Amino acid sequence: MDAEQYDSLTYKQTSNYHEKLREHVFRTVENDFGSLGIALSEISFRDANEANSWKKLWPKPDRAAA
Repeated sequence: MDAEQYDSLTYKQTSNYHEKLREHVFRTVENDFGSLGIALSEISFRDANEANSWKKLWPKPDRAAA
């Protein structure tokens, strides 16, 4: 898809395009590294909250990435 086509997409079309793109990347990585047993998926709200809780493990939590 070229830039002109991309610029003319609606929000829903853009969202759908990126969802399909992520799925393609996930499956490609899983196939390329299949012997490692990697399985990729979207980050859930629960996952994001858990990752955010890890910042208290840093010596300077105020400088940890959110």
